[in-house]
Amino acid sequence: MSETECPERIAPFVAYLTKLDLWLDEVPPIEQPMRFGNKAFRTWLDRVTAAADEDLATILSAGNPEFPR
Repeated sequence: MSETECPERIAPFVAYLTKLDLWLDEVPPIEQPMRFGNKAFRTWLDRVTAAADEDLATILSAGNPEFPR
């Protein structure tokens, strides 16, 4: 797969997935008891939520240039 060229319309989605992966490295799990999940997930999800509108607009406009912002 690494030798396959990424279509231009898919590139923003691949960049988005790469950004999410980078954020996973930037927000490591907190050492804590895990009864209700790791609290670091909230921090990561806050980042995803804050950037969602802009990221989705970028992805959708790449797939459909006539997508209304």
